[in-house]
Amino acid sequence: MNLGTAIFLSTALLAIVLLYGFTKDRWRWRKIIVRTLFLGLILIGGSAAVVALAKLWDELFPTQLGRQAQYAG
Repeated sequence: MNLGTAIFLSTALLAIVLLYGFTKDRWRWRKIIVRTLFLGLILIGGSAAVVALAKLWDELFPTQLGRQAQYAG
């Protein structure tokens, strides 16, 4: 991890903690966290399904390569 990435991530974490501290009695944090986790699980599951379908497609329809006649250049 680069120093710049570490500074960015630590600043983002500090900003989230401060936001929670200032708004913990005004916002429904449980609802926000549950919705965010649910959306994350849907995105991860969807991307896993896309990867599985791509692998299945590749197995069903493999790429047919032609015979090499000469080297490039």
